[in-house]
Amino acid sequence: MSEAHTECWLFGANSVSSFEYQNDALGRRSQRVDNNIDYSVAKTNSFAYNYYSEVTNAVMNTDDYGSTFESARGASTINYKP
Repeated sequence: MSEAHTECWLFGANSVSSFEYQNDALGRRSQRVDNNIDYSVAKTNSFAYNYYSEVTNAVMNTDDYGSTFESARGASTINYKP
């Protein structure tokens, strides 16, 4: 089961930015759709997690990022995948 939410920011009576997001059954953000007056189309962002709820992949609009974790030292690396 997942839940969906919408947030909106106003300047006077005009919407200047909004986003919709969805959480997975564990309450982790799984998707966010950004809408902004500067965007001609909405930007979709998706997130994937490992067993420990660490973000292992994030697709931010058209950019793909991945994370690897070294559990022995608790170190992490963020990789941009063009």
